[in-house]
Amino acid sequence: MIKLNRELEQLGQGMALPWTVFDAKGRSLLRKGMMIDTPERLALLSEQAVYRGGEGEQATRSAKDRSGIPFFVIGEWMGRLHTMLHAIAARRLDFNIVHFDELCVAIQMMCAEDADAALAAIHLDHDGKYAVRHLIHSALLVELVTNRMGKSPDERQRLIAATLTANVGMLDLQERLIKQGEISASQRDEINRHPEEGVTLLRLAGVQDELWLELVLQHHERLDGSGYPRGLRGDEIMEDARIIAIADIYHAMISERMHRVGMLPTDALRQVLLNQGN
Repeated sequence: MIKLNRELEQLGQGMALPWTVFDAKGRSLLRKGMMIDTPERLALLSEQAVYRGGEGEQATRSAKDRSGIPFFVIGEWMGRLHTMLHAIAARRLDFNIVHFDELCVAIQMMCAEDADAALAAIHLDHDGKYAVRHLIHSALLVELVTNRMGKSPDERQRLIAATLTANVGMLDLQERLIKQGEISASQRDEINRHPEEGVTLLRLAGVQDELWLELVLQHHERLDGSGYPRGLRGDEIMEDARIIAIADIYHAMISERMHRVGMLPTDALRQVLLNQGN
């Protein structure tokens, strides 16, 4: 990383950061594009030893140095998950479910070691393809919430697995949707079918856990019956599927898109709470 000194002198209130700013331990303080809109934020940069990423950063920092930084770890997870999901979607025979289980356990370990860092990553990490980042961040939310609810590690691991594979039936479409406005009728039909398509793909990949598959099938059902693919209502929907649905909705709200900025966490939480019942 490159220490900021003279570059800071060129920044002033009302300017947008041209790079993401880190502290001496590699933790993100302010992300690229954020406005220096208050004297306090400007003071944060001026008073601390802050750095920005450099072209040779990955070459000069060892894997050991980076292994404990959630943003770096999640970046690695995204690459692994992208490979595994596309292997499932392509119906390839080289998919190994053991590697998938290892990723689920790694997510649990991060949340156990530093829940605050995991929560910060969900709200501040905007790198990588949205389709994969969304699944990992939603899985982190699910783990944090269900651990607080007192669910067992095995129960939580199944929930994480279902969250990570929830959209395997529409991977390519999801990336296209991020970059467009209106959804066509054919795309809407594909969206409505993706839970069932996902279950089919997971069965072909060797997933035999019926609860995992049922959670994938139900993650877009809504309490008022407006969801899909089966239009289930109320107690017909499993509690665990409702948890995945809320994590999915919340993360979508706080995420930036081509046509809108992400909502503030407080506003997203307020909207979720105001929509209780559906």
